[in-house]
Amino acid sequence: MNYKEFYVDPSGSNQNGGSTSAAAAIYTSADTSVILGDLVTIVDNTGNNWTGVSVDDYVAFNPSGTTYEYRRITAVAPGGDATKITVHANCTVAANRQSKVGGAWLTMQVAAAAVTTLFTDTNSYPPRVNIKGGSDYSADTAMIPNNASTTVPITFEGYTTTIGDGGMANFFTTTNNLPVNISGTKQYLVFKNIYFKTTVSSANFALIYSNAGGLYNKWINCKFERTANTASLFDTAQYQTFISCHFVWGSSNNGVAGYYSNTFLGCYFYGSNSTGSGILCRSSYVSHCIFVGNGTRVGYGVNLSQNYDGKSVDHCTFYNLARGINFRYFNINITNNIFSSCNYGIYSTDVVTVGGWRNAFYASNTADTLNVVDRVDPTNIALSADPFTNAAGNDFSLNNTASGGADCRAAGFPGAMQTGGTGYPDVGALQHQPQFPAITDVKSGVTYDDGNYTGTYSASGEHSYISIG
Repeated sequence: MNYKEFYVDPSGSNQNGGSTSAAAAIYTSADTSVILGDLVTIVDNTGNNWTGVSVDDYVAFNPSGTTYEYRRITAVAPGGDATKITVHANCTVAANRQSKVGGAWLTMQVAAAAVTTLFTDTNSYPPRVNIKGGSDYSADTAMIPNNASTTVPITFEGYTTTIGDGGMANFFTTTNNLPVNISGTKQYLVFKNIYFKTTVSSANFALIYSNAGGLYNKWINCKFERTANTASLFDTAQYQTFISCHFVWGSSNNGVAGYYSNTFLGCYFYGSNSTGSGILCRSSYVSHCIFVGNGTRVGYGVNLSQNYDGKSVDHCTFYNLARGINFRYFNINITNNIFSSCNYGIYSTDVVTVGGWRNAFYASNTADTLNVVDRVDPTNIALSADPFTNAAGNDFSLNNTASGGADCRAAGFPGAMQTGGTGYPDVGALQHQPQFPAITDVKSGVTYDDGNYTGTYSASGEHSYISIG
């Protein structure tokens, strides 16, 4: 996707226009007169002729000293007069206005309050706010974005050196306050590569607060962390999508608490000393996520305890929890998961039939399941060896130990399909990487099967280049 780019920089200024990456504005005027009209003409009174200004740059006007108006430049030197530019909408004050063209903002709060669905460019590209990392941004006052739309989403994305390099921007609070508020109708927002954290040991607020109106937002490669709290990291989530996010908390509460219809893909949850849940929601879709307890088997991984349909948990890993999945009533799909060192892998408060297949259980302290009637074809997988490479070291990739990780490789559902071919999905959150014999070890006509690769090499035809020793 193409974007109209805006910027936040630790050395920027909240008086800037936000539309260029440098910390300083392209141009500053202390006294700018404005000829009001449907398209506003701005006259430069300093003699610099708006040097370096381009169409689609943004101007920040400060008529009162505290309130800023932002306008997109639609023309430079209209009518051949180099002392004038034209902006895309009317302004409210005609004269004696400080103005700055371009330059990065200083804080995420100002960027969030400024950027709306009108912050597009000549091509109508939606806005993206690029937040440069390297220093911690203060979250001691709330970041409150504007509502976006399906056609004009608003993106907030961290980076380190180059836009899109995947680096994170830190948004930390040191006070007992709410860092991000997307309640009301804050919809169609995208947050990417941002680290939200509180350093307050006894904070009683969520890091992110939504409600029934804060819908359809995406969180990609974000991290949410606090040490102790009486609220969830993300509160009242609904219709949110989390992709490759990381949740770490230490309290009796939850990673994400919400209503329904949330999606979690490839996320990591760690509740230190938590008797809460990684996810406490109603109907939600959870896939390829990892849930880790603190070693004392407390807390739940996924808690779908309300009477709502449409629940699905597949290809996830649950480790050191009181209950991997806790739910009640009916209509839940549980497939291709690993439950290791939990009191209960799957726990239901009512006797139910689970629509799920090929779950693996290892070292359950009490029982693999409670009040669960499985569909037994294909059967679940009973493991007698640790399936992970190094769970204590937080490496939940599959080992190749018999009755452990080896039994989870290529063991998932579906395997052979009636039409279409055969698949080989692993059970659990992480798929193993096939390993092949070294080419110098291959000999003609020998079948190699080490649990990672099965096949016969021939020294003839297309493989004639292989040394046969």
